[in-house]
Amino acid sequence: MTSPTATKAISASGLRYRKVRDRVIEALLLAAGLVAVFTTLAIVAILLYESSAFFEHVSIVDFLTDTLWTPLFADAHYGIMPLVAGTLTTTMVALVVAVPLGTTIAIYLSEFAPHHVRETVKPILELLGAVPTVVYGYFALTMVTPVLQWLMPELPGFNMLSAGLHARRLVRDGRDAAADCVACSRARRVLGTGRRIHSRDLARRR
Repeated sequence: MTSPTATKAISASGLRYRKVRDRVIEALLLAAGLVAVFTTLAIVAILLYESSAFFEHVSIVDFLTDTLWTPLFADAHYGIMPLVAGTLTTTMVALVVAVPLGTTIAIYLSEFAPHHVRETVKPILELLGAVPTVVYGYFALTMVTPVLQWLMPELPGFNMLSAGLHARRLVRDGRDAAADCVACSRARRVLGTGRRIHSRDLARRR
């Protein structure tokens, strides 16, 4: 039979072990957080250092206002405006295509898809959502562009239309829709609303 003194010693040692364990875990978590912070600071520092060397040769005013980006030409220009315009254009094309399709996917998965279809599509969308954007860009260049050139022969190989039509935004919207469909279905059952009303509300949220 264990004496009260031995019991107190065991409980004290267990308490010390838990304190040491908690401190070790806290130190590991702190180290992980500091690594992320230091990595971010290092990236910012490298960008500032490299850009300072760049802006020694290029005026920041020309960089922000010039409408040409021709760094490899004899008369080199380093204007960022073409890059900004191209980014905005491809984003608008992607939104025009992806928002209606993403909303349709959300409504179908939430309200009309059978259970086995929903459980099959959700993991596929999750996997596709993890694919890097550069892979979708390569797919747009090699698969989407030839189809567009067949429809529009004057379209160049590198164009903003095929870049905007790649599937990244659609996959992301579909993945988000798949994540929301279970909660939406449960809410509809709890509130007792019909499919039509719930589909309208879901379309407004998307």
